[in-house]
Amino acid sequence: MGATTFRTIATGRTAEDAYNRACEQAEFEYGHDPYNGTISTTSGFVSIPKPPRCRATKLASWVFAAQDAHQYDRDIEYFSSNENDLTPWERRELKEARSNVKAAWKKVPEQHRELAVRFCTKIDKFGPAGCIEVTGKEAKSVQRRRGEKVFLFFGWAAM
Repeated sequence: MGATTFRTIATGRTAEDAYNRACEQAEFEYGHDPYNGTISTTSGFVSIPKPPRCRATKLASWVFAAQDAHQYDRDIEYFSSNENDLTPWERRELKEARSNVKAAWKKVPEQHRELAVRFCTKIDKFGPAGCIEVTGKEAKSVQRRRGEKVFLFFGWAAM
């Protein structure tokens, strides 16, 4: 089975309330299949503190970029362990991974890398989703009831 990324906006008095609503809506729209490719395949969420003057969607993209960089780092570690014995295809993969890891880190501003790295390893298929409270202009366009907050859930969904 594979995985796909998702981003879901949900509202609620608390993050837990919004998460439950998002999962219920996903199951209503896509069914109860544990491989439906939505937030309902995750097991809870991890709250990520948003730095000042930072959009929630931007922070989510930095966490995804940090996940990419981590995967490329693992590829580099694997191929580098026996670099003298690599096939031509493996040498190309190693070269590509080294190039891609640099490109992935360029997407994350230096001052936010520590935050992105801290949470990139906590978000996984069948694991928790990331949760960021959406505030300011970014939240104004979302319809909600009085007293409700807006949350962005994102991560990997099984499919």
